[in-house]
This record gives sequence, structure tokens and C-alpha cells, in this order.
Amino acid sequence: LSVLSNSLHATNDALGASGAGILFGAVGPTVRWSQLGYPEYWPEVNYFNVAEDVESIISWAGSTYIFTNNFIYVASGVADSNIAVTKSSASLGVYPGQGHLTKLTPYGVVYLSREGLTLFDGSNSRVISSNKLSPEYLNPQIKTFNSASFFNNKYYLFTANDTIIADFIDTPNIFFTTTSHAVTASTSTNFLGAVYAESLPSFPGVLDRDYRDWE
Repeated sequence: LSVLSNSLHATNDALGASGAGILFGAVGPTVRWSQLGYPEYWPEVNYFNVAEDVESIISWAGSTYIFTNNFIYVASGVADSNIAVTKSSASLGVYPGQGHLTKLTPYGVVYLSREGLTLFDGSNSRVISSNKLSPEYLNPQIKTFNSASFFNNKYYLFTANDTIIADFIDTPNIFFTTTSHAVTASTSTNFLGAVYAESLPSFPGVLDRDYRDWE
């Protein structure tokens, strides 16, 4: 498998069980999924072929969304034996080779399409960077996009030159900023909610007390 879903496909039948849900993955245009409640076991009959290679997979709100270059498919079902895959009405897929930038947010799935940064709400997609960022900021032929993350109501797009930030705090009026902070790491993590630390470590001569309730 070259692509794995961000989390388990949750079903009512699996709630509360150890390893609850179904894990999705893909290689090329073939989508596969695990047995319900056993994400380490992948029956050979659990597969579906879509029209083109899969770029990214997001499980969210009881469904799993499969992103290709031109389409977004929806996988639904309450057991691994009755998963159904259908094509959504979204008209924009993922820019080729940029599936690693697809991130789940509380507002939908943000990804990079040929038209720019795009938000998919579960049925339709809309470009959120139109008239806000110049084309060269989001052109993979000009920039190297290393990773992306969502934290504290902001989508961060890390490049080898700078960081592009989409602020969702006043959604649907999404505000874009850029910084000169370059990130070369190829992976990053999503944080959909607040992250707290009971205490941060103290370093002699640098910090002489604990810092609590950092968000």
C-alpha cells in the first residue's frame, strides 16, 4: 500500500470495541480495506478499483473519502463486507503528487487542487485561495511542498521557502498569510483540538519553574 487513511472508518457496530472501525489503504487505483475491528487483517476480497491512482484517503464523519487527481470517491458502510464506493459531485481532485497535503479539519478536508487550496465538505469542493494567493505561491512546479498540518484553527502549508497559513477562525472568510519560515520535514501531524501540557520540563539555568496550561 502506498496510501493509508488518516484514521479508522468508524461504524456504529464497532463503537467501543478494541481497534474499532476499518482501515483503508490504496496502491495505484486499487482501494483496499481491513476487516471490521481488525485493522491488521486485510481480506483479499475487500477491494475496489477507481478510475485513476489514489492520492490520499480521509476517514471522517462515518465515511471515507478517496482522493484522486480528478475525482473524490465516497466509501460508506457499517461492515467491511458491505462497503460501497461511489463518486462524489466534487469537481476538483488532488494536484498530482500532492496527496500528502490533504488534511482533515473541523470544516472539511483541505487539499491542493490544480485551482489552489480547496475545501471539501463531504459532497462538494470549493477553492478557498482564489483571489487571495497569487498562482506562484501554490504551484508545485515552482515550490516544493514538504508537508501540511492543521492546528488551532489554522492550516499550515510548509514549503522549502516559506510557510503559507490559512486561518479558519472567521470561516467562511478564510484569511491567508505567509511567513519566511521554511520547513524541510516531509511529515507533520494534525491537531483538531486544543493540546495541553500539564507541565513542561525545567532546564537548570534556563527555566526555573514549571509552565502549565499551555495551549
